[in-house]
Amino acid sequence: MPRLLILLLITLFCTSCGNQTDHVEEEQIIRGYNLYKEALVQESPTRATVFISHQMFDYYDSLIQYAIRLDSIKVAQLPVPKKMIVLMLRHQLGGRLLDMDGKSVYAFFHKTMPMMHGMIGDFEPGEASSIDDTVAQLKMTFRGQDADMFEEMIYEDGIWKVNVFKSFNVANPDIEAAYEKSEQSFSDYIAIALKKMTGKAPDSTLWIPLEELYSK
Repeated sequence: MPRLLILLLITLFCTSCGNQTDHVEEEQIIRGYNLYKEALVQESPTRATVFISHQMFDYYDSLIQYAIRLDSIKVAQLPVPKKMIVLMLRHQLGGRLLDMDGKSVYAFFHKTMPMMHGMIGDFEPGEASSIDDTVAQLKMTFRGQDADMFEEMIYEDGIWKVNVFKSFNVANPDIEAAYEKSEQSFSDYIAIALKKMTGKAPDSTLWIPLEELYSK
């Protein structure tokens, strides 16, 4: 009997330890999201990059290289969302892009395009659930109501970070659909979009690789 009691106590103790660890991890996951949100709400996108997983910046890094090196034929062959960002980078940043990386581009877009902040202040993280040791999901609420969406979190560099890249990709079908619905040539579509965003119409240099325009 004492032996069975000891085994039962050990089992209960181990279970209790496991729940505590899960609770601590959930707090860390939520904290990672809240630090990201806080930085954006306070309009500090550079600080927010600390709490964003590397996939987003790797993606921007690749688009920076496209903007620098690809000619008009190769740019035209890109999917619509990528093509739009490449040309947006050229139009808004020009030669400055040669000295930028994915993190600085992300920060630039958030500083100059307030709509990218969206309504992040109205979102709150709810229950966290682990997918594996390095991936988790946060159930989100919007203005106190179930938002019917999850934010993916990635464990990197010893902290939990927001997988912005996954959320970013969700918008791609809508971007494609908006372009198709316009029934315009892509050149006309992007020219109108860039003028609306920046107040300045692009010229023919938009389709020239930046390395040709700003060779050092």
